Amino acid sequence: MCVSLDQAQFQGTIISLSEALHPLTGKRIMVLTYTNTVENQSRKGGANAMLLHFPSSKMTRDNLVDTKPFRRFSEDLVDAVRPQRRSFGGEMKGTLGMTRGMVDVFDHDIYSVVVADCASDIPSALGRVAAEKRPELNQRVFDWYQERFTDYTFWLCCFNNRDAQQAAPLMWWYEPLDETRIMLPGLDAHTGAPPDLREQVEVDHWLILGSKERRSHKMTQVSYTKAGHIPANARALLPDFVTGIKVDGYKANGDFIGGANLIGESPGHLYRGLLTA
Repeated sequence: MCVSLDQAQFQGTIISLSEALHPLTGKRIMVLTYTNTVENQSRKGGANAMLLHFPSSKMTRDNLVDTKPFRRFSEDLVDAVRPQRRSFGGEMKGTLGMTRGMVDVFDHDIYSVVVADCASDIPSALGRVAAEKRPELNQRVFDWYQERFTDYTFWLCCFNNRDAQQAAPLMWWYEPLDETRIMLPGLDAHTGAPPDLREQVEVDHWLILGSKERRSHKMTQVSYTKAGHIPANARALLPDFVTGIKVDGYKANGDFIGGANLIGESPGHLYRGLLTA
């Protein structure tokens, strides 16, 4: 449930989106977590990468939280929304954002990460990615994103593992461009081709929406028992109450989109499409 630059397989995907208040600035922020098991199946034998897009223009490497110390938190989120259950390490900094046109490259868990505010700026930065994790340029994918998303931030997570490997969950916080809308990344293309919005794609994943407060009777409180100790700054970002569904079968391609008022409701009310300017 993401877009890769070459052939890849992603399994066990868990995506959560929750609202919180930034502990330092007090601003409303969105927190996205993304968990999966990734296997590089590049047909040319080289590295690979997955590309994610965020409806925010103020993101830097400081928006990515280190979840390795509490990497099982996403299992706690799923446990909270399973039907039968109904009975960051590190300092947080204020969102300053990068100067437009800047591209940052750094390592995070099994990934080498490229973060840019223009998809078209990523190709020229690939030379800064370590050779063993540097994917082959796929200009068609970057052009597709550049044509459709304005003022977004793009995260390219580069990897090169031939055996299926579960990375620590990825976790970002960001200030949304539009506080009235929410988006969970759902664009799907695992062959190296740009996403095709006309096709049906096979899905097998959890979608979770959360909040610090119980916004409706449909929400369930989360007990972070599997995660163990969660640093205070990271715990401030994680939801206390969630709703969620398991999605499988063949569905329309696209992101999961809806009004911010849907937090507290079932993610089944979200529709597939693109949240563009």
